[in-house]
Amino acid sequence: MNTPHAAFAALVAAARGAIEWHLETGDLSLTVPEEFALPNIGTGVITDGETPEAGQEASPSTTQSPGDPNQAALIAKLAAVAAETKPPARSIARTTPGQTSSATSTADVVVHSPEPVRPNWQPVLIDSQVGGSEMAQRAGSLQTLKDQIGAHSLCAPHCDHTELVFGHGHPGARVLFIADSPGPREDSIGLPFVDDAGVLLGKMIRAMGLKRNDTYLTYLVKCYSTVLDIESRLDASASILATEIGIVKPEVIVTLGELAARRLTGREDAFPHLRGKWFDYEGIPVLPTFHPQALLQHPQSKGQVWTDLKAVMRQIGLGAPGQASS
Repeated sequence: MNTPHAAFAALVAAARGAIEWHLETGDLSLTVPEEFALPNIGTGVITDGETPEAGQEASPSTTQSPGDPNQAALIAKLAAVAAETKPPARSIARTTPGQTSSATSTADVVVHSPEPVRPNWQPVLIDSQVGGSEMAQRAGSLQTLKDQIGAHSLCAPHCDHTELVFGHGHPGARVLFIADSPGPREDSIGLPFVDDAGVLLGKMIRAMGLKRNDTYLTYLVKCYSTVLDIESRLDASASILATEIGIVKPEVIVTLGELAARRLTGREDAFPHLRGKWFDYEGIPVLPTFHPQALLQHPQSKGQVWTDLKAVMRQIGLGAPGQASS
């Protein structure tokens, strides 16, 4: 691929996403990375099949940048980002939660994904004696479920968490957001999404014309740990999550990040092949999108997330903010 063209395409995509997010949401928090510098798109050629790895400088024989020495590295990064739009040829890349996949390929080979493994989680039996309206009964059932969770029932006794972070929000929410696990800030308070990523998620929800309390926010695992990895605790929390979903009965589930997307869809595809597409969980439409933490690191992806949120709005019949529902 011609490096100047790849760099220019990446810049246009980033600018387009940022402008779309700004115009449609009024979010002014778009940041410019400190290392950002306009690349010299008039020099340097990388032949087909020789796209450098992300974060790695291109060799002097392929890229020349007589100006700022950081420009060569920036062009290489942008070229790698552009190359990520091509489907992977063989293996499926795994990334850490909240980050985008870095799988790239130089061959346009279509890989047929295996049949998805449907989650088959058994809900916890709830004996809630709460009367009143349906919403009151759902709220009572959620509280009963939370009370049934012991201090270490979802993890090993040596887990170092401070607080269990149970789901929070409207007991009959139309939209349910699921991420991988709470962080240290959530661990100290016991509520989901209270860190910087949670603030951004609140902006995303308000951009949809909703309030945070109109939605339900939860995690695959309910506690933060520095000694236990997330995937080792998924099965222990599966029934709790299945019960939460069964009580809330959302119209749409939005998964945030790769791990939540794979867990709810039962697929092992690379995240770019899951994000923005509709799947099904027990008859509930599921739409994977980026984790807000990823947007803090890569704000140019906000345009893609806004596209996903608009798809959710259409699914539940919400119009754009300030407009009547269709």
